[in-house]
Amino acid sequence: MLELHIWGPGFGLPSIDPQCLAAIAYMILTVPKEDWKIVPSSNPQLAPSQSLPALRTSSTLWSCGLPNIISHLRQLYPSSDLDSFLPPRDAALNTAFTSYITSRGQELLDLSLYVSHKNFSSVTRPVFSSLLGWPVCYYHPLSARNAARERVRHLGFSSSIDITKKAEDVMAPLGETPGERAAREAADPKPRNNALGELAVGIKLSAMMNDFLGPLEKQLGEHRSLLGGQTASVDCVMLGYLALMLVPEMPKAWAKEGLDRHPNLKAWTEEFIGRVFADLPMGEVERGDVAWLGGVVYRNFIDNLPVIGKKEKVKNEEDPMLDASRKRAEALQRKEWWKSVLFITGGVVGMITYIAWSGIIRIQTGGEEGGEEEEGEEGEAEGEEVEEIEVDDDEHDE
Repeated sequence: MLELHIWGPGFGLPSIDPQCLAAIAYMILTVPKEDWKIVPSSNPQLAPSQSLPALRTSSTLWSCGLPNIISHLRQLYPSSDLDSFLPPRDAALNTAFTSYITSRGQELLDLSLYVSHKNFSSVTRPVFSSLLGWPVCYYHPLSARNAARERVRHLGFSSSIDITKKAEDVMAPLGETPGERAAREAADPKPRNNALGELAVGIKLSAMMNDFLGPLEKQLGEHRSLLGGQTASVDCVMLGYLALMLVPEMPKAWAKEGLDRHPNLKAWTEEFIGRVFADLPMGEVERGDVAWLGGVVYRNFIDNLPVIGKKEKVKNEEDPMLDASRKRAEALQRKEWWKSVLFITGGVVGMITYIAWSGIIRIQTGGEEGGEEEEGEEGEAEGEEVEEIEVDDDEHDE
């Protein structure tokens, strides 16, 4: 039986990840329910690529990532391939729109679910905490948010898109220290206003949503498929991203409001959700907390080593030359990581200390007996020295 390992449910959806939602939708439409099951493991360490979604076809054979999963299912179920009927022009559109939705849609979800402090702290992080075991539930949400911030840094937003009581510059460099920020604001004589700043951010986010959704709604029209005919794989991909914009209830609901302004897309998303996400073949959770914790600690330990970690990062970067703000951001991330390590270590030491102090586990040693034996040996040794001295005195008298 096929096992589709995904990030677990949240936000009222079967998964909190758009690619996982797309994989579920594709398998619902192509694979008989008795041939597969969903495993909401929320553990990327189980898969060889350390990423989700991942399809396990045997104990050692995995297909990781949505494109590889679709390719593998085409080999197993060629008659139910959603893209087999597409003419060359539509096949090209299928590929182009899939790339467009994946890149642009991910940026908007990063801003909505992670970069927005209010949305992240009140909704996204609690969902992660309900899915992950201790202590990964403390580390992984922050790691995911840092990764999201890096992915949208080129858009010009700061570490958070929310305007606080103290006006926040949306173009502030990532990793900027408080002193540098104060100097930059002092050098700018223009007065700032919270209301105007929040309005500017809202206008920019609204424009980004319209730019993303406009071509999709124009292409969809009144059809049930983005390409106008039967459902294709691009429809599954679009569902994954639009569902996470429409369904989650967020304090900052600009993504949902943007989708509300495109009624055809909204109606299509609601209909598709009801069609594919009902009565799913759910399996048992296999999270593997110990293996995951070991992998997380090892990976981050290697990444933060002064020499080896730097080589690993440069190897994964398109541009190995990091600017000053990027270096400061990485330094802050390393600082947060060491704080997490100290917190975990302190918790473990405290737990062991409490167990020993409360008498739940008693540690017996042979200290007293050993001490008595040592005292006896010392006494015998002193006696021997006294006897030797007395003998020497007798010989001297003779």
